[in-house]
Amino acid sequence: MAGPVTAVYWIRRAAALAGNEKTGNAVGTILTAFLLPFILIIVCLCGMMDAAADHNRAAVEWCFGDGAIPAAVPEEYAGHITQMRACFAVLDGAVGKLNAELEEGSVPLRANRVKADFFALNFGAPDLTLRQGQAESFAGCYVSEAVHIRTVEVPNPEYDPPEDEEELEDYDVPKTIEVEQEYMVTVPEKDMAVVYARLHALLGAEFPEQWRANAAEIFYLAEYGADAVGGMSDGLIAGLVQDDSPEYIGGAFVSPLAGGWKNRVTSEMGGRYSPITGKWEGHRGLDMAAPKGTEIRAAANGTVLLARYGHASYGNYVVVGHGGGVTTLYAHCSALNVTVGQAVSAGDVVAFVGSTGDSTGDHLHLEVNDNGTLKNPREYLP
Repeated sequence: MAGPVTAVYWIRRAAALAGNEKTGNAVGTILTAFLLPFILIIVCLCGMMDAAADHNRAAVEWCFGDGAIPAAVPEEYAGHITQMRACFAVLDGAVGKLNAELEEGSVPLRANRVKADFFALNFGAPDLTLRQGQAESFAGCYVSEAVHIRTVEVPNPEYDPPEDEEELEDYDVPKTIEVEQEYMVTVPEKDMAVVYARLHALLGAEFPEQWRANAAEIFYLAEYGADAVGGMSDGLIAGLVQDDSPEYIGGAFVSPLAGGWKNRVTSEMGGRYSPITGKWEGHRGLDMAAPKGTEIRAAANGTVLLARYGHASYGNYVVVGHGGGVTTLYAHCSALNVTVGQAVSAGDVVAFVGSTGDSTGDHLHLEVNDNGTLKNPREYLP
């Protein structure tokens, strides 16, 4: 993405090509002074339209909302928002059709999950349109067929009542019996790696780790709103990220660090004086000291919800959902070892200890969130 310095450079080069270098410098200086405000506006708009690299919160809110587009928004940019809203309406229809096919009581496919990826792929594309068939193919990548088992009542093949009425009174073979029956159902696909493999086959597009992280944040902003995303401009407060899978699948927790965690704790959850600001403030989890590069392991089975680099506070961090609304967060990592949508088992290496973000030394910051409420990790760790 071009910045103001790059834009100014190319204005100077254009002027230089029009005449000699001396004239070019003079003309470039005049053009720079005159056009700099417009350059800055263009650069800001480029930043807003580069959804795959660093999505703009306002663009997301305007596209996913139904309110009036502010009059101050440039006409071309407003056009992109209008086109995206029209595509979203078609996607809503496709998702609604899929949800109508789900088994009664099933967790529905989240329309914003589908639309977030579509937004990240297409916002800013010229003359963006989406036909119903295309929308159904796109949304179809987010569901799978699964085998379920139900108990049904069927005629008992051994039921053969006697004709004699007296014998019939003592006949105790049931007329029907209950049997287990397999049947196919459509369910939302939980493994985003599977979804992105299907989208790659459908579209030929690549989905690198940073793109997936941005798409995940777009989803959480659209689904939970700006308050849940928090005040930091470069990412959401992951402690509010919730796993909406109905059943807990995490199993027993294990230590996130090899060799145990209890003797590594340097800061407890709760109130403390911040090592960054020196002020008394709340601490959202446990800090565990370890050398840079130490393996950080998933504390329980689950799926990677976020894998984010460069957060202002958390630095590089991972959020794993364990079902039943339980998530764990691993922050200040030197590097990550997983991608969004990846299934992990307890003990799998998800990242490596570091000191990124608001940190004064190499350590793991671990948080546990249970249905939107922060819990002390000590209550869960072995």
